[in-house]
Amino acid sequence: GEEQVFIKDPLRILRAIRLSAEYGMRIDTNTKEYMFDNKDLLKEVAPERIRDELSKILVCAHAEFYLKKYFDIFLTFIPELSLMENFNQCDPRHVYNALDHTLVTIKCIEPNLELRLAMLLHDIGKPLTFTQDENGLGHFKNHNKKSAEMARDILNRLKYNKKTIQKVIKLIEYHNYRFPENEEQLKMFISQFGNENIEDLFKVKKANYYGKNPAYVSDLSKINSDYERISLLNKQSKIKKKDLKISGKELAELGIGQDKIGTILDDIYQRVLLGELKNNHDKIIDYVNSLNNNEQVELKKAA
Repeated sequence: GEEQVFIKDPLRILRAIRLSAEYGMRIDTNTKEYMFDNKDLLKEVAPERIRDELSKILVCAHAEFYLKKYFDIFLTFIPELSLMENFNQCDPRHVYNALDHTLVTIKCIEPNLELRLAMLLHDIGKPLTFTQDENGLGHFKNHNKKSAEMARDILNRLKYNKKTIQKVIKLIEYHNYRFPENEEQLKMFISQFGNENIEDLFKVKKANYYGKNPAYVSDLSKINSDYERISLLNKQSKIKKKDLKISGKELAELGIGQDKIGTILDDIYQRVLLGELKNNHDKIIDYVNSLNNNEQVELKKAA
């Protein structure tokens, strides 16, 4: 009968979930029962085949709904997820248990496989790093590192490719990273983390925030202001000296001595890079005019 369909090829259990998710179709009660009854047969299926179906499910519009509905089926190949179920985080910043928090973050991030995998696994190490202080508050020291380690094992086991694994693990490891206030340290972090990954890290941080207690809006404004700071640094680092909205020729016309032009251009460039001066023609002219101290010609007359 129908049960034989799943016994012949247990991957059909996952495929049924995937088709249901892709087309918003309901699976009838009998079929669903057979799927749950035979779920352990998935342990015999080649990991590559499981990976391909899981990947398709994760990028569906309501992936989080199907992960929850068929949770025990997903546990057959990611048993580590079971620790998060009903796990109370003992933290006012969290209104959800660890699993529901995870599902909300998946819902809140765009349907890109690396991002969805990162959200699925970003807190998987939390239950294993849980401690409570004397006030009963929950703490999860280094849960980001523990989650990244566990994610590496899980993704290797499911035979994801190296590039995907490295990217997902990086996002998990830094999902709760506090960006340094110091600009030099921040620049160091950007260059080490890789500019192309920073954008995704912010998507992860935002999704993580939306899965918490929305009352903590200051957390969101911190994420946004860090994003602004980094965007500004990136814009500035892309400005080359030749992109300055003023030329040596113009400076000469403003009455600056040939011997000073180089120094003044360097000075303008530095200030633009630091964000102290906008790379805007009028603003630069104003700045040059303000330099007309004793040793320089009174530029305004020359202009």
